[in-house]
Amino acid sequence: MRLLVGVLLLFIIIFLVILLHRLGVKEGFTTENDFTQSQHNLFYDSFNKSVFTNTDNHDDLKTAAGAFATTDVFGNNANKAADVSAYFEDDPFPGLIQENRLCAAALDPSAMPQHEPGKKKGCGWWYVDDDTKQSTGALGTSEEAFGVVPLPGGGKWMWDLLAAQKMEDTKRCRKVKSCEVADLIPGRCGFCPGLNHGIPINSSKQSIYPEDPNLNCGSEVITNPSNCPRPQWQWDWRWNLRNENGEPITSPPTLICDPNPNTGKLSNACLLQLATGAGCTDGGVIVQILQGDSKITESIKFQTAIDYLFVQTNIKTRLSYYGNGVCSRSDALDYYSQVVKQSVTAADSQVRAAAAYLVNETTSYNECPTDPLAKGPFMLHCLQQVAREAKCQPAGTDYPTSETKEKYDFKNWSQILTYFGDLYESTKSNDFSEQGPAVKKCLGITVKSPNPDCGDTTGLSTYVYQWNYESNVLNGVPKSIYYGRMVSPTFPEFNNNGSYTPFDIGTDRIHMRIKANLKPDNTMKTRFWVMADDGISIQVDDTFVLQKWFDQGPTTYESSNIAISDGGKKRIVSDWYNNYEGYMVTYRLLLDGRFQPVPASMILQTQPTGYPIARWDFYEGYIDDRCGTLNSSVTGSIPIGNLGGRKCALFTGQNHIKIANAIKTTAFRSITMMVYIKSNPGPWPRLWEFNNNPSGFTGSWCDDSLFGCMSPSNSQGVGFYCKKACTGPELWSGETTMTTGKWTHIAWVLDEDLHGMTIYIDGVKKGRYQDSSFLLLGNKIYQNLYIFTSVEQFNKDAGVAWFRIFDYTMSAEDVQTDLSNGWSTKELFPKSPNTGF
Repeated sequence: MRLLVGVLLLFIIIFLVILLHRLGVKEGFTTENDFTQSQHNLFYDSFNKSVFTNTDNHDDLKTAAGAFATTDVFGNNANKAADVSAYFEDDPFPGLIQENRLCAAALDPSAMPQHEPGKKKGCGWWYVDDDTKQSTGALGTSEEAFGVVPLPGGGKWMWDLLAAQKMEDTKRCRKVKSCEVADLIPGRCGFCPGLNHGIPINSSKQSIYPEDPNLNCGSEVITNPSNCPRPQWQWDWRWNLRNENGEPITSPPTLICDPNPNTGKLSNACLLQLATGAGCTDGGVIVQILQGDSKITESIKFQTAIDYLFVQTNIKTRLSYYGNGVCSRSDALDYYSQVVKQSVTAADSQVRAAAAYLVNETTSYNECPTDPLAKGPFMLHCLQQVAREAKCQPAGTDYPTSETKEKYDFKNWSQILTYFGDLYESTKSNDFSEQGPAVKKCLGITVKSPNPDCGDTTGLSTYVYQWNYESNVLNGVPKSIYYGRMVSPTFPEFNNNGSYTPFDIGTDRIHMRIKANLKPDNTMKTRFWVMADDGISIQVDDTFVLQKWFDQGPTTYESSNIAISDGGKKRIVSDWYNNYEGYMVTYRLLLDGRFQPVPASMILQTQPTGYPIARWDFYEGYIDDRCGTLNSSVTGSIPIGNLGGRKCALFTGQNHIKIANAIKTTAFRSITMMVYIKSNPGPWPRLWEFNNNPSGFTGSWCDDSLFGCMSPSNSQGVGFYCKKACTGPELWSGETTMTTGKWTHIAWVLDEDLHGMTIYIDGVKKGRYQDSSFLLLGNKIYQNLYIFTSVEQFNKDAGVAWFRIFDYTMSAEDVQTDLSNGWSTKELFPKSPNTGF
């Protein structure tokens, strides 16, 4: 029987051992999950021996949750993970933030819990040896703070709380710089005459740290300025002499803070000593005013700072604390001490900034709103400050005044910032209907019409190309031969009934691109009716409303509806082509219920006619023709960088831009370039070139070509060549006119009749050629176009801010205008987002 019982007990013991091993119960965690198995050392060997923090690896959240599974000893749901996501969402240091708050709440190291023996974490002290900054408690180890929250810069981590308390006491009491402020920190500090500085004391007015010779006063510690040693003096009979007003001619020597015996006032020297003793510095306006800068008290910033402190903290400012001295010493000292304390400890950042402005720095406090959602009413000078910072002027009709202030008070601060910023940007618009009112509102200048040098703003422009079977033309800029631009009052209309040969191109293979702004007087909803032979398309603000791009006989179409709001406009781009035989294009617009010719009064240019017809504005980050007239591509790498403090395209080695279109001489008359030559390149580099050489980029200068170039080592300056079979005119700007290491503006200008050419450097005419028999340029098409080439040598290191082609002969004034454009506030060719210009 005993044997049976023994066997049974042995069986039960073995079963329990196996069961416990399967369950793996240890430290409250189940071992049967991937996370704890991979973290065996962490949970079993080091648990409760070190401090672990979540490192924000949220990808481990699901597996980490398994570590907190509750083990069911009966084997039910043993591996079901608990939902611990809440512990990871708001607290990246689980549990540590709350513990850190307990440490940070202590105003002194002595107020924090002492370290338990053997415990590796606890409260330490982050000591900052700066009277204008507050030291703070923080959670950490003997080695360092955990960094749960940011700590003030320039601090020192102290784990020994007794040593930290001594450091804080010493820092606090060093503010007692003289006997005159012995009562600056009552009960905690006093002045030691023997040491000539403040020391920490206990309730018995004895040194707390007698073992430290720098903090142990051999004589009595003074805590009341009235007990300060009086100046040594002997009675003088002259002290009884008085002037005609009965005032003593001389007086016995006094302490600096003794009130004037006649007026009862404290001297400025006394107030200054009290203020600096309380912690004010030369950077604060309290000290600045006491040192003689009394005008500060008249400033709005000063008034708003003291008013804000009174509203938020009930600290009442009396001007007597700033110089006239009609106050008690204790009241003045208490005022300075309160303001200093608020500059460090105030919970409201604006209160801290206002107090700091008075105490130690003049730049941190801004009486105007900093919160973008702050609601009005706002102080008038704050509104005016926003307008001026946006570059608007007091003469502007929308400049805030006491009469117009109310229109801004219903807005929030962000809306006001945005309004004046946008208003100034509108002054640079190339849409006169937007620019004119903006200039009046922002600058107070009435602009009746655009600068006449900009050309016409009415009518539309038609760009003429050869039709070259470009099925993808609707997706970009044509690549075929460009013949030039025509300006007309409204949309063109022509058919087989008359000869139509613009630029002598004929109509068999022609492609025309029309650009216009449609601007009615009132809100309207309309659409186009067209008849076309062959293909036609219409885009409104870059969206197709009609697309019939194929060969066809005369066919009519109606576009999708076009809605235009009151005062608004729509950008119209219409392409039409004819591919041999009959041709026709007619435009009508739905007006008053029927389709009518488009009135010229509703048509405006998308850009004034004086603008370039093609422009590579690298200084604004564009690498292609911003006008969308010519197609181009980059060969090599041409990054946007900086030279001479200006944004530009960087051209080096063989890198260049090839313009895909061929171009007829009817299409251009002037070319300008802003260029920075970093170093003198190899012989005869070409800044730009148009040629008809079969070898294209590597053709000889003797071939059929027109180009601008440089001379070796600037021996002749900048050149302007027109050659065919090695004959033809050439101009040079002259020695030293193309200096390296600086920005230079160059203009190459052809006469309207193509019988002459001129070169300008930085707006000054440097070379001129004219010959009535010169016919080399007449009716010619250049097949190869490049920006920056070099046949003889590819050595170049330069920056280009812009390259522009104009279709008219520029005057000296036009060249000056182009020179001034780009880096000034008065741009002739400003940015026009989403318009292609």
